[in-house]
This record gives sequence, C-alpha cells and structure tokens, in this order.
Amino acid sequence: GDTNIVIGITDTGNDPDHPDLSGNVKHNYSDTIDNVDNDNDGFTDNFSGWDLADNDNDPSIKSDSDWLPHGTQMAGMAAGVADNLLGIAGTAFGCKFFPIKVSTDAADFNMGYEGIVYAADHGAQIINCSWGAIESGPFEQEVIDYATVVKKALVVAAGGNSGNQSVFYPASYNYVLSVGGTDANDEKYYSSGTNSSNYGIYIDLCAPGKDIYTTSYDNMYVSASGTSCSSAITSGCAAIVKSYRPWLLPMQVALQLKMTCDVIDTLPNNMPYTGKLGSGRINLYRALSDTLIPGIALVSKTIIDGN
Repeated sequence: GDTNIVIGITDTGNDPDHPDLSGNVKHNYSDTIDNVDNDNDGFTDNFSGWDLADNDNDPSIKSDSDWLPHGTQMAGMAAGVADNLLGIAGTAFGCKFFPIKVSTDAADFNMGYEGIVYAADHGAQIINCSWGAIESGPFEQEVIDYATVVKKALVVAAGGNSGNQSVFYPASYNYVLSVGGTDANDEKYYSSGTNSSNYGIYIDLCAPGKDIYTTSYDNMYVSASGTSCSSAITSGCAAIVKSYRPWLLPMQVALQLKMTCDVIDTLPNNMPYTGKLGSGRINLYRALSDTLIPGIALVSKTIIDGN
C-alpha cells in the first residue's frame, strides 16, 4: 500500500490510541492543534479527522455501548497496521485512513453524506460507507456524483443485512461499489433470522463478512459480522489497487475488482442466488496480478415501449 492513498472511514468514530490503528491515521499537518483554522477549510484543528455530528475535531468514540465501536472495527478491517506483531492487519496494508465521525449515537448516521463530502474534499481516494438505509433522494445521489466525478474518489458501501433483494443506499446509488457478504466457505453470509447479506442486481461483488476479527474500543479486539465488514475489507482492497495503479479513475478501480472476482454462483448453497451475488467474491491477488480487464457498465436507460 501507498501511504499517500487514504480511505475515508465515515462511521461512528475511532479509537485514537489503539496500537493497531493510531499509526495509520492520516494527519492534516496543514492544520495542527492551535485553535486556528490554518488551512482555511472551515474546520479548525482537524489534525486527526473530524466529528461532523458534534462539529468538533474529536472523531473518537466515547464508550463501548451498542454500535459505537463500529467505526473502530471497520477502520481495522480496512487499514489496521500491518507487521507490528499485534492483533490484525487491514487489507489496505500500509495505506492511511481518515476517521470521520458521522453519528451522534449508537445507530444514527445522520451526517453520513456530509461525511462523504468531507472525505472527498480532504483527499480521500476511497470512501467507506458501512451504513445505509432504504430511503433515497436526489441530494444523496448528487453527493455521490460530486465525490466520484468531481473529486475522483471511489465510494464503497455495504449492501445491507436484510437477507433480501431490497435496494439499500448509498450502496444502490449510481457510481457506488455495492458489496455483499460471504462466509469462510464463499457462501452468502447468513447469521440468524433476517441477519444475512442482501443479494440481487444492485450487488456488485461480495467480500468476507462473517466472524471477522478486528480492532475495537479501548485497545480491544472482537469478531464482527455483516456487509459492513465486507465493505470495509473491499475499501482496503480498492486502496491497494489504487496504490498499484494510481492513474485509474474511481470506476476503473471498481471495475478491476469486479472483473477479477472468483465466481461463487456455482456453489450448491449459492445457486438460489445465481446472478445475484455480483461478480463473485473479491480476489485482490487477481486484481493486482491480472492485466486491466475491460468491462461494460450500464449508466443510463430509456424505456420507449410504453413500459
């Protein structure tokens, strides 16, 4: 990984002292801690990220209750420090990350899209969104367009954990790399009840999403499951592809990951989801070692037969 490649982790916050994370935080040396907005970006002392929900320069989590460690867990999967004889290694292996806190409490990601803009404006080439909802709107799509087309950042998002084919946003917006979840057997992730990976035409690819060991609050480690994990792992993979081929545009990075997946539709337990698990399970080695593979993406459609 290239330390100049940065993943924006838009989530519940970060554990700034975690020994498997602190070394990979991307610091803003243009605005050190002195109560002055030295870089005139509108965010005073955003040296180590930003808390958009509380509008301050402390993106750390405040407790381990409910979902609050979620952002620390995702940061570890995407960009945990490698080769330090501790815990885990993120798939981004040497790339950096911005901790961007977009939630005010355990499950309220009310500043998620503002977090995407913040990440894009501050140089993140990959933006991870391990969150979402079934509601959508034109403002949110404009945010994705801005991040992708204008700022040249790839948005990666969790495909949802309802175990059905419903749309889930931001994953289902245009330009977003939508990620489903698999288990250690490359089968669609399933935990209990309705807690399983979404599937369908909006899923672009799948990545491991069950029992992923990762960093957590107060220098701890936990196992986590869900397409949130799959998205974070994929964001790290995208950062590696961008490190290896820095000239690629966001959708070219996404396409290379999609075109080099391992096909998993043919596994017996996946056959009910044939054609609905995207291109398959991500294979980072192939994404790096295979030549650039062309592909076709549908970007617009017009119905002229009266529907």
